Amino acid sequence: ENMINLLPQDEKKILQIEEKEKIALVLETLSFIFLLCLILILVSIQTYIWGQVEAEKIIFEQEKREFEVSEVKDLPEKIKLANKAFFDLNSFYQSQIKSTEILEELSETLPQGVHLTNLSYQKKTSQVALSGFSKSREILFEFKKNLEQEENFKDIYFSPSTWIEAININFNMNFKIKDESKT
Repeated sequence: ENMINLLPQDEKKILQIEEKEKIALVLETLSFIFLLCLILILVSIQTYIWGQVEAEKIIFEQEKREFEVSEVKDLPEKIKLANKAFFDLNSFYQSQIKSTEILEELSETLPQGVHLTNLSYQKKTSQVALSGFSKSREILFEFKKNLEQEENFKDIYFSPSTWIEAININFNMNFKIKDESKT
């Protein structure tokens, strides 16, 4: 199987060079084909990813438009609900008796020598019940007069037993608060 090469040495070298050139050409061709395949694979991956990104952009834009449309559709209903809530709150506050103002007016009517010990308020009837202490009947009478002069107080009633003692009087009384929403 080993053949004897009878060619001259120069010819042998030329054949060896040609053989190496052929091997190099085959390797270069294979490398070129490999690089070409690699480039084609990368381009196809890039095209696939670009297509997916574009599809996601389209889906995102469509969902964004749908969301904006639904938000715009719901906006009038939300505005109506908010307006109703504000109207209800306003009506509620308008119908309420301003307790701090009433307490302030009550404290302004108290003359020196009268101290309140108990205060209760019934919202349904706008009835206020007070109990307290007065140093004298004259001071208590002044308190009654002050209450009667206030616009927001009406139906002022002291129990008759209140007026029996002349000094150091424990008293009980009632009055109503005028309802502004009814007048």
